[in-house]
Amino acid sequence: MKTFTLVTLDPAHFHAALIQKQPLAELARDVHVYAPPGPDLDAHLARIDGFNSRAEEPANWRVHVHATADFWERLLKEKPGDIVVLSGRNHAKCARIAALARAGLHVLADKPWIIDGADMATLEDALESAARSGVAVFDAMTERFEITHLVMRELVNDPEIFGRPLQVRIESLHHLLKLVAGKPNLRPAAFFDVGQQGEGLTDVGTHLVDLVQWTLFPEQAIDWRKDIRLSGARRWPTVLTAEQYERVTGTPLGRAALEYYCNNRVDYEIRGVAVRLDVEWDYEAPPGGGDWIVARYTGSRTTVELRGGEVRVLGPVEGLAEAVNRRLEAMSPRWPGLSAEAEDGGMHVVIPDRYRVGHEAHFTMLVRQFLNYVKDPKSMPDWERPNMLAKYHVTTGAVAMARSAVALGLTAVARNSGFPDGHDTYNGMLAASDGRVYYVLCSEKAEVAARMFSFDPARETIRFLGDLTTACGEHTRRAVAQGKSHVNFVESQGKLYFATHTGYYQTIDGMEKPGIPPPGCAPYPGGHLLAYDMSAGTFEDLAVEPGGDGILTFNMDVDRGRLYGLTWPTGRFFRFDLAGREWRDFGSLFREGEHGKGNAYRTICRSLAVDPRDGAVYFTTGEGDLFRYDYGRDALEPFPGVSMRRDYFGHYDPSSPGHMAYNWRQVVWRPRDEAFYGVHGNSGYLFRFDPMSATLDLIDRITSSPSRRTGMFDQFSYGYLGFTLGPDGDTLYYLTGGPVFVGGRRLEGKASTAKGEAKGEENLHLVTWHIPTGRYTDHGPVFYPNGDRPSYVNSIAVDPSGGVHTLARVTRGGATRTDLVSIRIGRREESRVSGSGTAANLLA
Repeated sequence: MKTFTLVTLDPAHFHAALIQKQPLAELARDVHVYAPPGPDLDAHLARIDGFNSRAEEPANWRVHVHATADFWERLLKEKPGDIVVLSGRNHAKCARIAALARAGLHVLADKPWIIDGADMATLEDALESAARSGVAVFDAMTERFEITHLVMRELVNDPEIFGRPLQVRIESLHHLLKLVAGKPNLRPAAFFDVGQQGEGLTDVGTHLVDLVQWTLFPEQAIDWRKDIRLSGARRWPTVLTAEQYERVTGTPLGRAALEYYCNNRVDYEIRGVAVRLDVEWDYEAPPGGGDWIVARYTGSRTTVELRGGEVRVLGPVEGLAEAVNRRLEAMSPRWPGLSAEAEDGGMHVVIPDRYRVGHEAHFTMLVRQFLNYVKDPKSMPDWERPNMLAKYHVTTGAVAMARSAVALGLTAVARNSGFPDGHDTYNGMLAASDGRVYYVLCSEKAEVAARMFSFDPARETIRFLGDLTTACGEHTRRAVAQGKSHVNFVESQGKLYFATHTGYYQTIDGMEKPGIPPPGCAPYPGGHLLAYDMSAGTFEDLAVEPGGDGILTFNMDVDRGRLYGLTWPTGRFFRFDLAGREWRDFGSLFREGEHGKGNAYRTICRSLAVDPRDGAVYFTTGEGDLFRYDYGRDALEPFPGVSMRRDYFGHYDPSSPGHMAYNWRQVVWRPRDEAFYGVHGNSGYLFRFDPMSATLDLIDRITSSPSRRTGMFDQFSYGYLGFTLGPDGDTLYYLTGGPVFVGGRRLEGKASTAKGEAKGEENLHLVTWHIPTGRYTDHGPVFYPNGDRPSYVNSIAVDPSGGVHTLARVTRGGATRTDLVSIRIGRREESRVSGSGTAANLLA
């Protein structure tokens, strides 16, 4: 048997060593390494030594090291082997591949071969040189050997199962910090040089682009000039602090932070099939997490999905089970033991564990296939070469498009609090005096409690503080959980005061009502008043709403030690005396509240205004009337002479659901002029309320500039709650909506709704109003780095440095959660561009 000798050239990535993890009969035991002296060479030799010294099946490689400054020239002159292996040093890789091919050497090169579109000609030269020299050059596409991708390929190409292809969506997430035996697996500093390593799409994203065309069009040549159309691309950084950088590389950064542009999104069409790929890198996986990929191939009959390492065929298609089983039976000669199980919505393909061999074993499979091409270079399929060009046209073209993109607005950075059940949160946060942002992530599940966290903006760290059911002392009860905190926190003497609410509902006549407990679960026990000691890290349960209502609205008079609230769904006003632990219920001024029907229905006010001068508390009703709690008389009474019934706010039937009617949406106290500033939710009008002079004056409409231009209300049916006074005491911050335009026309949502929800898609805008000067500023729409829009945003906290934080829906890997989101005014990242004018539509 003829054997072939391996030569490794300048190994700068551990994949170079994986080629030699398992010795094969066709490979000579003598191997050569040509490289400059240094840590990359040392690391490579250590890995080979590990293969040689392992207890089971040692590799027994005899390594001949040529460590000189002129290693490249010596290799071309001496040519001690047949096959050259390259991994790392991506910028100059393809030129070396071309030179090696011209020298008559076979090449097995790790991805990517090129990271810049200017090198497409070099790639063509490398492929043509190999053909002229009669040698094999091969791109190490190891993902083609992963069993889940092989199974998906078979299913997608079965018309009975899949139909015709319509679209593809693949998301992948990797992590920079990997721990081995508790210690960081160090990456070379060059890894963080995108000019050398490439951005996310041109590096690991090469696999995703390859999988798309390999899956959709097996053994077919793709002409990148005719078959592919790039339509949009984005790039954004993962920011590493100096401490994080040193931990992952072992070397100091020399500056405060590194913006590592390793994240990309690309939208393109391949033979009319719409494709979207997202490649992202986080610094470190959350506890229990790791790298993942989610792939969805949607056809005219079904969707074939890969999620969590499992393949499913989704779709209520008649005869689906029979078609899937027929396909698996046809695959059995190659992969015996595959089976399928029926699930709600489709079929789950059960893959035996013996086929799940892992990433490193794929390299051995790759080498075996490559050796066949080395023995007979003409046996390499004709489609491999044009598809290489197509693949790298997408990766390099998309990154070039992203780099030249226009800025669309502000960038929202989504945090990961590690709570996948997190659901929409209203209010529920505060920037506290200790510099941290405290927040609650809610839950809509009957037996999953809301969770409270703190975020340190200076260190960018999140800490889990506790779940609210446990904080209320109800963790041993099998009852509907404390699923929400619907209120802003109030800080007093080192403690945060707030209240809990139910998050478990059922929808009746389009309206949210308290959920009927599932079997074995007791009804909701009622909302609690809680205090959290920021220094001690402990919760104190102060009181529970005696009637079983949740606490929807809350505020506190910190000087007098009084807590106030409105309950849900009945809308009862109460006060709680902290010193005496006395609760007094004043009944409802909202008829039957949000539990009523017809004329008995009234939307409950979401914001209580506490006047620190005299302890009075003010709130509104759907009719636009104001009520005042008189602290001195401990009495609740109408506040005559002031009304929220204004033509500019619109006209409402207070007995109809789905809007806030004439209620104010949010109010804040400004000490400098001893007045309240508030916003009417549906209209977005800013007003100033002075109780002493009994005046409520409209100032201006502070919705987004596109909303002001169009004269339309925002799409969120109740209006937005994210309204607060900034740390300077002069600037109001407002997170509000803005219309989306498609083809120059405003995208319209539902005409009406019976609950608080987004009636249609809209942009999120950050607006500020400087009170002393009356300066209105729309800072623009807010997007996640990948171009998605934050939605269901009804919270806000502004830290002392001016960082704006909120709670919003985040979709990643096909799963949506609510989580902490941070926005920095004045910081704009490269954004999406589109040949079809999408960017202009988003800017409108």
